[in-house]
Amino acid sequence: MKLTSKVALVTGAGTFKKSFTAADGIGNGTACAITFARHGAFVICTDRSLEAATQAVDLITRDGGQAVAMEMDVTNGRQVNEAVDAVVARHGRIDIL
Repeated sequence: MKLTSKVALVTGAGTFKKSFTAADGIGNGTACAITFARHGAFVICTDRSLEAATQAVDLITRDGGQAVAMEMDVTNGRQVNEAVDAVVARHGRIDIL
């Protein structure tokens, strides 16, 4: 587990391809979140849609990983600052962004 004890904040973690292509599957954000978790990181899955971020968390936890979901729109500076502050307050740091 290369990322054991690391904290990863992933934006767009709830992106699923079926929303914008004929191919079903996951997008880059979700794939990154799952990969970080598989390597031992605690993952904060953020997305504009809390429901989509929660779906990514469900995939990670079913696979044995650790993750939480947060609603965050990267175009909203206030939301980004609040999310970063919340993660740092809870985990003391962000190792992977």
